[in-house]
Amino acid sequence: MASLVAGAEMRTMKLGQVCGATVSVHPSCWAVSAAAFALVLTGAVTAFGLGPFLALALAAGAATLLLILNVGHEFGHACVGAAFGLAPRDIVLYGWGARTTYGHEVNRPRDYAIVSLAGPIVNLAIAALAGGVLCKLGPSGYGLIALMFCAINLMYAGLNLVPVYPRDGGRVLHALLWTVLRDEVRAETLCRQIGILVVIALLGLCFTTGYPQYATVVAIVGGESFFHDLAGPRTIALPNAIAIGLAGKSRPRSGT
Repeated sequence: MASLVAGAEMRTMKLGQVCGATVSVHPSCWAVSAAAFALVLTGAVTAFGLGPFLALALAAGAATLLLILNVGHEFGHACVGAAFGLAPRDIVLYGWGARTTYGHEVNRPRDYAIVSLAGPIVNLAIAALAGGVLCKLGPSGYGLIALMFCAINLMYAGLNLVPVYPRDGGRVLHALLWTVLRDEVRAETLCRQIGILVVIALLGLCFTTGYPQYATVVAIVGGESFFHDLAGPRTIALPNAIAIGLAGKSRPRSGT
């Protein structure tokens, strides 16, 4: 049976319950949110020349966005998992991502794929909603917050849909191979091998198309699979936030 359980127990602060799962926040989540607040506040004042009130609003939006990204993504997994009888137990928010644990394992590839897709779909829905707000406000003033919500949710969904195990896209590929091969273990082995080829292909694409700065993002995505193998199926996912930050900061080189 496929495992959707990940993460080790750590000291956290409980916030409440969602779909029967206890939602908790790890101290690293507050630390990263505070850092995002400070960085965006400084950048908003220096780079965009925004006034203090708007700069504070933008910085608060960035810090809140990290929480919304993680909560929304895992909320999707937990709610769909509950619908399939997986009994979600807890959702823990970290500074670098989040994880949901379940009381039961998935024993059907279809359920496995649907639960895995639920998280990215929530992020795409948030991006669509933010895009609608952006269309009304325009890419200036408070519209910058909507633009930020839209862009980062799209990147977050995209990173999770890369077909590299154990990311959500890799789990969907695992489910498809499981259906075809009718053997979960063989399907996972083949899924991991395909994931390695995908990472190599993406790295090659980064360098051959003149965007080597994105290779770091690809390395983080590929590295998660490597460390997942070393630590076993209960390892915590590598930082999505780092990959998103690098993708956001990467820019094509100028011709000068």
